[in-house]
Amino acid sequence: MSNMNVEYQDIPGKGVVIGKRLQLPFDVAALKSMFGPVLEQTDLGQLLGELYHWITMPTTIASWVLAAALIRLPIWMSLLSAGIVLIVLKIVYQFVYAASINRVTRVMGQPLVLILLYAALGGWFVYAQDARKTMALAAWLLLDISGALEIVWNLVWAFILLLVKPLIRKLAILPEPQQVLFLIARSHAPHPSSPETEPK
Repeated sequence: MSNMNVEYQDIPGKGVVIGKRLQLPFDVAALKSMFGPVLEQTDLGQLLGELYHWITMPTTIASWVLAAALIRLPIWMSLLSAGIVLIVLKIVYQFVYAASINRVTRVMGQPLVLILLYAALGGWFVYAQDARKTMALAAWLLLDISGALEIVWNLVWAFILLLVKPLIRKLAILPEPQQVLFLIARSHAPHPSSPETEPK
């Protein structure tokens, strides 16, 4: 298994902050209590790293879809395509986990990789006298790096939750990061703690 460890900050009694923006409501002691059997097979940094990169996966794929779409499609259709992909994946990824895809998109989503991709494509658009597409790429990249795309998604997801509240209650869906964390944990052990398990 590839190393997906990320830096995280433990705030006892409050939670864990992963990377720059992702936060869980459980501290390290609580996580070790909930995922004891899982952590016998993988370390906590690896588990949290997989969580962090899987949560960023939809934005990464949407960014590549935008770049590919702009080569052949108008700007509005490219943005629409990327937006649809983002929303669909943001829903699907909470119920399906694929470690192989996570490893690939982790590389695809590296800031340097995206910057090089967008710079090369933007330069080609300028050469082709279509600077508007270069501006569209730059705007998307800025929104992604600044975290604004996540803010927009959170608003969209809040609206979706309002529409499907009965289904959410029936499926016992947890808040997004916890839902994904338990999903990934299940991929590491036959019988990890259930989502209803909470530290005492």
